[in-house]
Amino acid sequence: MAEILVVEDNAAVRMAYRLLLKAAGHGVSEAADGDEAIAKLGVGVFDLVITDLWMPGIDGFQVIAEAKRRSPQTPVLAVTGGALGGATSRDPARRATEAGADAVIEKPMLGEGMLSAVNALIDRPSSAGQGVGEGA
Repeated sequence: MAEILVVEDNAAVRMAYRLLLKAAGHGVSEAADGDEAIAKLGVGVFDLVITDLWMPGIDGFQVIAEAKRRSPQTPVLAVTGGALGGATSRDPARRATEAGADAVIEKPMLGEGMLSAVNALIDRPSSAGQGVGEGA
């Protein structure tokens, strides 16, 4: 299955994602914040990056931009607790997409909804065999 980097500052949410993704057969690396995510992007190769948007320090928008800078073909799934669907430039979905996110979902998203989003991104032809990280 896929190697997935999960970036989430809430430890309970991060653990829930890890358990869900591992149960589905995926390898999971975790980052508790944007700084840790950027460091992991520099040494690991990932088939998918899942990032929270709202984190202290380096936020998810910056993580998305860095992941895409390193490997434009690697899909990024943004997850936000903020409301989606606004028409302004402050809308998190619009900002995440502009930063390079391939999909944006709203918390809480677990179970089949999360797995459907993950599988849709991993199964895209453009992401096959392409990882983000060192050497990518």
